[in-house]
Amino acid sequence: MLAVDLFYFGESKIEKRDFLYALLMASTGDRPLGIQASQLVALAKWSATEFKSGPVSVVAVGRG
Repeated sequence: MLAVDLFYFGESKIEKRDFLYALLMASTGDRPLGIQASQLVALAKWSATEFKSGPVSVVAVGRG
């Protein structure tokens, strides 16, 4: 089992004026949701090769 905090969630949550970071990313052509999706895909690919466990399942717990 692998537990992660994607950008903007959990330990990676920005406490103050988080909307400014989203605005900054949007000015460069990125979106927070796109970054989170990319992180999730990268983690799934990494864990499949690192642990050689076959298909990877993704489970979300709580709000999000």
